[in-house]
Amino acid sequence: MKSFSKFGLVLWFSAILLTSCGGDDNGPTTPASIIAKWTPTRTVISANGGNISSNYSGNEPGCEKDYIEFTAANAFNNVVFFRDATNTCTPSAAEPATYTKTDNTLVITGDIYGGSYQITRLTNAELVIEIEETNAGITTKTTRYFSRVAE
Repeated sequence: MKSFSKFGLVLWFSAILLTSCGGDDNGPTTPASIIAKWTPTRTVISANGGNISSNYSGNEPGCEKDYIEFTAANAFNNVVFFRDATNTCTPSAAEPATYTKTDNTLVITGDIYGGSYQITRLTNAELVIEIEETNAGITTKTTRYFSRVAE
């Protein structure tokens, strides 16, 4: 009976090792790059246990979609389209801004997006960043959602 118990224990440990080292490893993967144009889709603001969620509504009717852009040269561009005097959709002149990305930390310097963010999701299709700020003793977390612009 003792040898059966030992055999069962060995069999159980073997089963655990085989299933935990399973064949779901498809080789090395390349993390998605932040270097791209991203269209804002939604913002969620959380404070005092409540959330306010709003879809991005800044696009000028009939104009191209607004976007932010991270370049390989660490420039950050916030491009907003508007109708000019001839009723032509024209991109705004972006304020000069830069960014640095280290692991999941994203720091944008300049522009209305300026601040230190945590990247909570970065795929080839989606970017989600969060920033926490405390003003007058109230901590607010702002989560911004973006979709990659197809080029």
